[in-house]
Amino acid sequence: MNLIFFRTFLLYFLLTQITFASDHAKGFKPPKVQQQLYHLAKLYHFVATKEFKGILETQLENYRPIFEKIGHKYNVPWTLLATQAYQESRWQSLIEEELEKRAKFLSEVQKSLPKNLEGKNIWALGLVAYKLGKEHFYDAQSLTALHGKNPYLWKDLKEIVPLLHYKYYYKNLRYGYANGFDAIAYVDAIQHYYNLLIEYELAMLTKESSNGAKK
Repeated sequence: MNLIFFRTFLLYFLLTQITFASDHAKGFKPPKVQQQLYHLAKLYHFVATKEFKGILETQLENYRPIFEKIGHKYNVPWTLLATQAYQESRWQSLIEEELEKRAKFLSEVQKSLPKNLEGKNIWALGLVAYKLGKEHFYDAQSLTALHGKNPYLWKDLKEIVPLLHYKYYYKNLRYGYANGFDAIAYVDAIQHYYNLLIEYELAMLTKESSNGAKK
């Protein structure tokens, strides 16, 4: 099954969600095509989750040392680097130089943010900055502040990033248009894979502990 195909539909579904959000909130019944896209998005989510879980069981141990080494070097969680790399290439072409570039970028974003931010919030901001590019990330932060929201809070920034897609908003921004929908989908996917990886790691630790207690 072509996951790229389903990803395309998922992104289009996000676009339709923005278009019909206000009507739906008033009890408007979504058009048939939107309902179909919703089911396609759920199918993509199911297939992608199943595929990732299988790859964790068969391939993670081969790549873990690389992720841990680079994560330690740049003070970035190796689990984050692993899931970002999976989103980028499904671990099919892991190049240490590329991993280092991403880790260095995330580390630089982390250092530029206020020190009192919570970890997951920091890395979500780092990921969206990576996908958008720093210039568009700064635009998104400015627009978030302009809307009276916190530009350093992922929950708030996430609501604004899609607006970079629309000329009404980006025409007044310093760096112009950016595909905000794609950036949001990128971060959401990595966060989903990250949670699955953490669950997998905890399950492995529990299993090892249980086996150790039996000996």
